[in-house]
Amino acid sequence: MAEPEIIVQHFSYPSKIGNVTHLSVQRKDGKELVVNWDFFNKIKEEEFGVETQMIEIYPKKSLLVNYANIRHFWILPSNYKIPFST
Repeated sequence: MAEPEIIVQHFSYPSKIGNVTHLSVQRKDGKELVVNWDFFNKIKEEEFGVETQMIEIYPKKSLLVNYANIRHFWILPSNYKIPFST
């Protein structure tokens, strides 16, 4: 099965831990983006490099904003160590 045509946008923001990049990924046709982990990891590596850390957050319901079929990720500063990772 061929990978869907996608739109990838990224925006950088200053934060307490350094510049964080918000990455949004969606299909060009607006349909649900049903792909596996490797698909998103490939985007991360191609756009930001293999040693980059990227996270996706599933917020509590009171903070949820879900108006479109868009996946959201955050690229962390290269010198930031996630406190719960190895």
